[in-house]
Amino acid sequence: MVLNPTGIHFDSRRAERHMRERFRSATIIPPTQSRCAHGSYAQSPLLPGPHSGHRGSRSRPGQLRLHRKDTGTDVPLELVDTDVMFTVDAEGEVVTYRYHAPVADLPAHLECASGEESLDHNDSPTMPAGPEKPQWDRWLGRYRIDQWGKPAMVVEIKRRAGWLYLDGTRLVVETEPGLFFTSDGEAVDFRGSTPTWRNLLLHRIQSGG
Repeated sequence: MVLNPTGIHFDSRRAERHMRERFRSATIIPPTQSRCAHGSYAQSPLLPGPHSGHRGSRSRPGQLRLHRKDTGTDVPLELVDTDVMFTVDAEGEVVTYRYHAPVADLPAHLECASGEESLDHNDSPTMPAGPEKPQWDRWLGRYRIDQWGKPAMVVEIKRRAGWLYLDGTRLVVETEPGLFFTSDGEAVDFRGSTPTWRNLLLHRIQSGG
């Protein structure tokens, strides 16, 4: 059994059967022909909270799969072109993804026919090392976010492989000193006296990382 993003359990074998039935006329191509960049993908949460959208694409022998790190489960993906793939949700509906390669500072992304399920490439083991700027050290640490005057969540800025990460989401580009954008398109701004992420104030509670 696997767990889909809505929390409904369904049988992965049944999902694979549905995919075959729904795409009988389509030519299924092997995963080795996929242009999709393997690694982790980030989905921007609609509201502040844990990053439940982190996923990864990976191959198993004879199959490409979409793995959810938050649940530890994955679902099969079938290719109908080198950049188009699909899976089946818990209701038996086909969900289609199209891979878009990176352009300039924009990371690669998987555009989903269901807009809220689109994913941006976050990182991978084969990704080049980041710029590793020494001046970033002053921003490392843990930060508290308040809502309605009360602590709501804690996030952490870490450095890994030369990049800065906010709770596992990579800061992919620094457009000017102290102003970053994450892999899922959110701004992280260290230029003021109090940093912000998605226009939420980040109150430092611990330095270092």
